[in-house]
Amino acid sequence: MAFSNPSTKAVGSVLTAANWNEQVANTDFLARPPSVSLTRTTEQSLAAAAWRSLSWNAEGWDTDTMWSSTAPTRIDINTAGKYLCTANAARSTAGDGNILTIGFTVGGSTTAVPNNGVAAGNEGSPSAGGATITRILSLTSTQFIRVQGISNGSTAATIVHSSVHVPSVSVLWVSS
Repeated sequence: MAFSNPSTKAVGSVLTAANWNEQVANTDFLARPPSVSLTRTTEQSLAAAAWRSLSWNAEGWDTDTMWSSTAPTRIDINTAGKYLCTANAARSTAGDGNILTIGFTVGGSTTAVPNNGVAAGNEGSPSAGGATITRILSLTSTQFIRVQGISNGSTAATIVHSSVHVPSVSVLWVSS
């Protein structure tokens, strides 16, 4: 699945079946671009002062076979392009002074870096201790991304799942 740049036609050109099929394929692609929406339905513990990948266990949708429960931390990119990536998580431990930070990693990187986006939440209750990050990442069809989190303190943090907060990630192809 990919978007192809249609060729320009001169006035009076005959529309061929190939031209028509290309247009139909592009319209279908734009109506249903590669995207995935994942959530976590249980809590997850993050060790203190170390980046850890968030693990997803529920799929809202996946239009390009980007996620598998057998590799729950990975989102595989099968169609090259620019992707709008958004993730959020909140920590449950309040009052310990720790701050949850989340970010995206690309490929086998083990640490989220500012170029891929890092967002820090406030210390406090789940409603105040969350972090949300949105980035546009240019990705090839052989790359994968992960959402990672870190607690800056000396105690582990728990990524909470509740009626108030559901950890989630969404990845949407926006252009080639």
